[in-house]
Order: sequence, then structure tokens, then C-alpha cells
Amino acid sequence: MTILYVATNANRLKAIEVNSDTGEFVRTVQDIDPIVRSRKHQTPLTPGDIENNNDHHNSPPSRIDTNNDKEKSFLFEWLTSHLNFGMPTTEWIERHPTFDSLLYVFTSFGSKRSAVVTTYRILGIGNNNGNNEDDSEKNKHIRGQLKKLGSVETQGLHVAHVAFSPDYSTLSIKAKPPSTLCVGHYLDGSLSFFDCSQDCALGEPQKIVVLPEIRPETRRKTLPNPLPSIHHVTYNPRGRIPSSCNDSDDEGDSCNYLLVSETSKQGRVWTYNVDSIGLPISSQPASFLKVTFITPPSGWFARLVTGSWVAGLADYRIRRCAVHPNGLYAYLLLEFNCVIQVYEIQPETGRISGDCLQEIPTIDPNKVIGLAVHGSAELHATDTEIFVLNRGLNPFPTGSWAESDVRVFSIENNGAKLVPKTTIACAGRACHFLALPRDQSYPTQLFVGSDMGRQFENVEEQTSASIETFVRSNAEEAGGTFERVGIANVGMDRITCIAALS
Repeated sequence: MTILYVATNANRLKAIEVNSDTGEFVRTVQDIDPIVRSRKHQTPLTPGDIENNNDHHNSPPSRIDTNNDKEKSFLFEWLTSHLNFGMPTTEWIERHPTFDSLLYVFTSFGSKRSAVVTTYRILGIGNNNGNNEDDSEKNKHIRGQLKKLGSVETQGLHVAHVAFSPDYSTLSIKAKPPSTLCVGHYLDGSLSFFDCSQDCALGEPQKIVVLPEIRPETRRKTLPNPLPSIHHVTYNPRGRIPSSCNDSDDEGDSCNYLLVSETSKQGRVWTYNVDSIGLPISSQPASFLKVTFITPPSGWFARLVTGSWVAGLADYRIRRCAVHPNGLYAYLLLEFNCVIQVYEIQPETGRISGDCLQEIPTIDPNKVIGLAVHGSAELHATDTEIFVLNRGLNPFPTGSWAESDVRVFSIENNGAKLVPKTTIACAGRACHFLALPRDQSYPTQLFVGSDMGRQFENVEEQTSASIETFVRSNAEEAGGTFERVGIANVGMDRITCIAALS
């Protein structure tokens, strides 16, 4: 059995058990609603407050007054429900890579107040690293349930992504815990750094860094285009380049750099030099890559929407950035352009070369029909494959079509070239996916979340958001393709993030 931790855009976290073989829903393990209680009369943090590590939010928590909800405009309600800004929303979930029973849950409040990280203990699996599962009847009954250890503000606005130092997705033997957890924020372009070396709840951030402005006096924290704006953070790969991550003496993380992907019109991937445990040496980045596109968004409606309503962000919107486990190549995912760009990167410094080696589409541009918008949302890289989640928005089912799937690419030439391998068709607007195992090894299982009301093949319209389970149906020699084995309704309208206890 597999327990999935599913977040939604309503400050809610749900743990469900699914059958690992069939993907069918078994039971609800726990439903936490709300994760964080909202506060009245919040004063948003200013850039100066963030840089000086000031906190305006010391009043005790209270329930938010919802009496005025009916007075909000239809547009406001649509934006907050579909874009998750303004209202409490659980944006990210991450398990600790070494302390298996620690789960970090990040709740955002748009520009109203700082985001909050809540640390939970996963019960029934042991508290330390390694496989410490207790098969007693008592632990089987509580296995997967969450016990809250504490909450703390991230001191940034709207969490977009988090990363451990260095990149623990490339570590096979996770014997020593990482020292630092980096949290990137979307609405104010800030980075918060937490000490995560202990088997306990996270404390206050150790350090706060804010992305620079290319042009002075352009900083803003308003939609649709905040500036600066972070959507992805990642440290250098671990354990492949001796000069960058040598843990043979077991003295520490030995980090070299941190990559920060920006989605604002500044359109850059920033490189920060970091110390051995992952904290920035300077508040200013050491280098950057100014990104541009070769291929414009596919479809007239997508170009219209991204060129006007999103104020041209499609030209620069770097959704994700991943580094090949060998440390030699970086992969940038441009969201509305639906392409992956491949660059060389210096493994010791993290400086990305200015020449794009390859730009490859993540969708079929010839199949964009009518009033549809495509967005490539997630990127997961292994030694031999890259997985990309395409999130198609199709508001008018008749006469239009948007691609929602997971595309798999083979990696060739030691990481320098991507080749299309297979397409995993999903039902409706896919929101998030999780590949297991989440390291450089060969993923054998995918969990893909999609919104309520989507049509599944040979299945009636879903009454809640659902998770599709895909497994490898054959060996790599026979193609290594995936097939859907089951669908589990989660009892929520939307899915924003998934974590797993397998």
C-alpha cells in the first residue's frame, strides 16, 4: 500500500491510502483542515523588512472573518480559486530525505502575510533515517498519520518551491542529513534558509536573501507579474563531482552553488555561491543567465493570453530548472512556450553558458486547437530520462483541445541531448505529479493529480480531484513505457502538490 499526502488550494492536507498495484482508493488516513489558521488585518512584509529579517506578524492566530466573502467580485473569486493567490493555499509538501518521518507542509496567503511552514511527524514508521518500520498492529493502524510538531513563518510571500542542500535527489545513500532547506517565494522574490539538520520542527530562518532588481524602483508584489519572482530553486548535484560534493570524510554537505529560476520579466536564472552547508556567501548572485525563447507559445489564443493578460511573461517564464546528475548540463523549462532548453553548466561554479545547445518542445505544437492554453509545469530529471508534466487549460471543450500529459525524454550524449521517448496521456488538466523513487534511479511509478470534473476514458465524470497511478508496463529493453492502472478520488476540488509514503 502507498499513502499519499495531497494538498489543495484551500489550506487543507489530506492523507489517503491507495493500492500500489491497482491505484484504487483504499481509505482516508487523515484530513487536516485547516493546516494554519488565518489572521485578521495582516500587514504585508516590505522588501526592507525581509532583508532586515523583521516580522510584523506577532499577534496570536485567529479565524478569518468570512462574512464579507459574498461581497467579493466574481473575478476575484475566479482568480483566487484558479490561481491560488490571496486565499490560504497549501503550495508545497516535502519529506525530509534522511529523517523519513519528517514532513514539511508550506501554506501561503498571497500578499496578505508571510507563508508558513508546518512540520509534521509521520507516525508508525520510526523517527530516524533508514527503514525502521514497525510491523506491530498498533503501528499498522496509525501508519501514515501526522502529528504536528510546530509551525513557523518563512518570512516570504507565497512559497513556490523548496530544495535541500545539496540536491538530495542525486544521492543514493542518504546517511547524513542535509544542513539547509532553501525556500523560494513567488510574490516577493525572496529566499529563506532553514536549518534542517535535526530530527525536529523547523525553527526561524537562518538567513533571508532577496533577488536583485535589474532596473531600480521596479520591485512589485502584485499580480499578474510580480518582480522579482521565484518559481524554482536547486542546489548542485551531490556525489558525482568529487570537487563539488565529497562526503568521504563525512564532514558536511560540501555545496558549491544554488540556482534560482525567475519567472518575472527579468527572465534570469541566478547563480549564488554558497558555503559548505548551502548558505549564500553573499546577498548578491555570482552570475546569471539571461534567458530568451526560440519558439513562441503554440496557438493563437495562448499567444494572446500570455502576451497581454500576463504582460509578455511567456517570453521569460522559467518554470523549472534541473541539473543532470553528472553536473555538466542544465535543463530549463519555459512554461507557456512549452519547451526545454539545454545548456552547459560549470560543475564547480554553477555558471551557465550563454549558448542554448537544444530547444525541444514538450507538447505537439500541431495539435493546439481553438481556445486552449498549454503550460509545462513540472520537470524531473534522472540519469537517463526527463519527465515533464504538461498542464493544459481547455475552458471550452467544444472546438478546442489542450494537452494534459507527462512527456518522457531520453537523455543522450552524456546529458547534452534530449530525444522524445513516450507520452503518458492524462485525464483533463493535470496539476502535479510525483515520480517514485525520487532520486537518480529508474522511476517505476508515477502519481498524477488532476482537477475535479475531468473526463476519464471509460469512466464517468469525476466528482472530485483525482490521482492517477501509472506503472512501468515493460522493461527498458522493451520500451520502458507506462500504463495507467487506477484512479483514486481524493475528495477535494483541486490538487496543488503530492508527497508519498511508499
